[in-house]
Amino acid sequence: PYTALSILSALCSFSVVLTGFVFPRFMLNPSARPFSYLVWLIAVCDFLADLACALGFPSTGTFACTFQAIVWLYFYPASWLWMSLLVYQLKCLIVNKKLWLRIQYMHYGCWIIPVIFVTAPLSTESGYGQDDILNGESHCSFYGNHPDVKFIWLDIFFNGVGFICILF
Repeated sequence: PYTALSILSALCSFSVVLTGFVFPRFMLNPSARPFSYLVWLIAVCDFLADLACALGFPSTGTFACTFQAIVWLYFYPASWLWMSLLVYQLKCLIVNKKLWLRIQYMHYGCWIIPVIFVTAPLSTESGYGQDDILNGESHCSFYGNHPDVKFIWLDIFFNGVGFICILF
């Protein structure tokens, strides 16, 4: 059922991405329609992450597992950051009657911060794989011999960014 839900979510996100390509004047013009552009970027991130999740539960050590971990550890946080910035920009527009952040700076933050999650296993004795506790019923993520490493990178940073985005 998880694979089917991932495919369904990817199709829905792809419909928004396709709409942007069919009507670029309306969706891909950040200076004229910044909110449509941000929605399109969120859809791109969700589409790519959902495609990775649609791989199911690949075995640790395979290319599919590494690919899945890298893609979803990058694009889900990017999606959360874009969504938070969309809400922040909307708040600024309502309260201050103008947008505060330039799209260039939003791109920097939303594309660079997720690189931390992808490169984190390279700085430790860990890598990408499934959680041993779940017996092959999980998507690939950080994998390592030291539970402290997983706790620091996955629980604090990955979930921390999600929590900060919720508070933002």
